[in-house]
Amino acid sequence: KHEKTTSAPYGETKTVGKSTHISYHHSSVTKQDIREKNNHGSSILWFTGLSGSGKSTLANALNVKLFERNIHTYVLDGDNIR
Repeated sequence: KHEKTTSAPYGETKTVGKSTHISYHHSSVTKQDIREKNNHGSSILWFTGLSGSGKSTLANALNVKLFERNIHTYVLDGDNIR
């Protein structure tokens, strides 16, 4: 039987659901540090839909508009990471 745990002290290995050997590591740069440097918060936009429905086109058009507003972005396209 697996122990259900959502957090652990730094470096301690835990089991979470069916996943074993999960270790939490603190980031040396905090979310607040990034927000202050970028002058904006963070979000995730996840486009879903059928193949060929325009997800990548929409994501890249939005990326251009956000870039023009000095908002730091990154497009992670499944077609490019397979």
